[in-house]
Amino acid sequence: MKSSEHSRPINGDGAVMTIGAVAERFGMATHVLRHWEAMGLVTPARDAAGRRRYGAADLTRIAVILRAKEAGLSLDTIRTLAGTADPVKRREMLQEEAAALRSRIATARYSLELIECALDCDHEDVTLTGVTRHVTAAWATQCARNLLMGLDDTRTIGIRYLIRDNAGYFTEGFDAVFNAIGARAVPILPGVPWMNAIAERWVGSCRREATDRILITGERHLRLVVDEFADHHN
Repeated sequence: MKSSEHSRPINGDGAVMTIGAVAERFGMATHVLRHWEAMGLVTPARDAAGRRRYGAADLTRIAVILRAKEAGLSLDTIRTLAGTADPVKRREMLQEEAAALRSRIATARYSLELIECALDCDHEDVTLTGVTRHVTAAWATQCARNLLMGLDDTRTIGIRYLIRDNAGYFTEGFDAVFNAIGARAVPILPGVPWMNAIAERWVGSCRREATDRILITGERHLRLVVDEFADHHN
């Protein structure tokens, strides 16, 4: 970069700016402007020596690109929008981006609700509801009933959410058991593995520290091992 490119532009109508001055004005690095130029987002003029000279139209384009990036649009999307003369097509593209943004916002809200629920939870103990070789929907539903029957009213009232994965044995009947006490069933969303982070961490610890180190001889033995680990955790 030549030092002359960092000189300040002359003020007034028709003034041009160097790449260094433009980068300083918008608070960005010069290599970003070069990248945008390589992508065809900005096309500054060149002087006789081949140096970039940015005019008013270029500055307006850069401001629009920065605003679009703040809206979450990718550079490829911005380039497509800028190169599309059809207003209907541009509107359709923006509608698709808005729909994708609403989906991300909904996912973030779910995550925030679950985090706030975890912050309000006073009980971190683990309760083992059952052990079986073959998990079925009926068995899982009965385990849910057994769990709630074993809890007192104070603890059942405090249950606001049921966080579960999308396994086939978690049916509407399973969710209905918790819905009956006012809890909301929340299946884990695709791409949001941290929604069940507490349960996954506990299961991983149980496997690494207990079941993977012991030769399990049957369901009764497995229950004894997991029960003891749960007591140790609690």
